Amino acid sequence: LERDDSYFQIVVHCRDNWRIIRCKHDLQWIIQKRSTGRPNRGVFIGKSFHTTRQSLIEACSRLQLLDDPKILQSLLDLPEHIRDMKYK
Repeated sequence: LERDDSYFQIVVHCRDNWRIIRCKHDLQWIIQKRSTGRPNRGVFIGKSFHTTRQSLIEACSRLQLLDDPKILQSLLDLPEHIRDMKYK
């Protein structure tokens, strides 16, 4: 499930228990935050939903998730729209 640690369509892990995933139907990117801090596991909860790269980057900026240049680069490497994703 999308909320689980083992979910496989993770785009990038961000700071403080945040991550970005592709939804299970490949319709959108989802910014998720873990529901509880460590040492409890909790689950990941969707906080923001995006179909365009620009919208995703703007939301990540507002949430201060772009501290690491590698995170921004991972997002810049995405296609402009999720429908243009090429899957391996």
